Amino acid sequence: MKCLETVKEHAFVSSPYPVILTLEDHLTPHLQAKVAKMVKETFGDLLHLSESEAMPVFPSPEDLRGKIIISTKPPKEYLETKSSKEEAQNGSAEEESVWGDEIPDNKAQVATARQVSEKDTERYVEEDEEMEKKVQQGVNGEYKSLISISLTRRKHDMDQDLKVDPEKVSRMSLGEAAYEKATITHGSEIIKFTQRNLLRIFPKTTRITSSNYNPLMGWRYGAQMVAANMQGHGRKLWLTQGMFRANGGCGYVKKPDFLMNTDKMFDPRSKLPVKTRLKGDCLHGRRMAIRLP
Repeated sequence: MKCLETVKEHAFVSSPYPVILTLEDHLTPHLQAKVAKMVKETFGDLLHLSESEAMPVFPSPEDLRGKIIISTKPPKEYLETKSSKEEAQNGSAEEESVWGDEIPDNKAQVATARQVSEKDTERYVEEDEEMEKKVQQGVNGEYKSLISISLTRRKHDMDQDLKVDPEKVSRMSLGEAAYEKATITHGSEIIKFTQRNLLRIFPKTTRITSSNYNPLMGWRYGAQMVAANMQGHGRKLWLTQGMFRANGGCGYVKKPDFLMNTDKMFDPRSKLPVKTRLKGDCLHGRRMAIRLP
């Protein structure tokens, strides 16, 4: 509750534009109802509620000024994911979480995580089977109604994951390693996907020193939510801070037109000819902003 109150207090101090809360929730259905009540009581009219589950297009940041948006996996889909983990093969190197795909540090961690997940799933199914049926019937629909941006469950097949649905928009999350592989094999598909949908990428867990990848690898393919470790400093984080100083520092920067061009798909890996060369003298001094026109 204190976390929600802190978000409400500071959400619009720097900018009136919307704040997206990406939740990692491992809640049983009866706890989902409690969270729904807490979120509604805390945020009140600040909370953006979607009119339908399948939005044909995302509203613009301007339309959502002063709103807090919840983004996570729908409850029904989360229950399906919990059950499907029982079918995972021991040789798998990746597991799907509510955040997306991430690569564990080593095989021992994968095995341990799988064993714990299977035990939790068995106990969950035995104790809450009746509650799960109620969720399927929409009894606990309050929590689901809070989710304005649904996280799409990956099929672990990039051809399928990056398919664009013309009737609805969604959000997908990819870990740094999975995203890097995808840019090599499905670069144009990623750009096409991000022209309508949201894509979030995040640093891999092996960055134990809280280092960061180059955020340009996400931006140049149109990824909107390029997450970063904020605990340290360095050029990678400075790039992120510099990027979002644009547009008045409101937290949103317009995507370049060439990434939205549907007629000619941009290829970040292609070598383009140099069209113009600029040559000039660099002045070094203090208070140039005042002296120069």
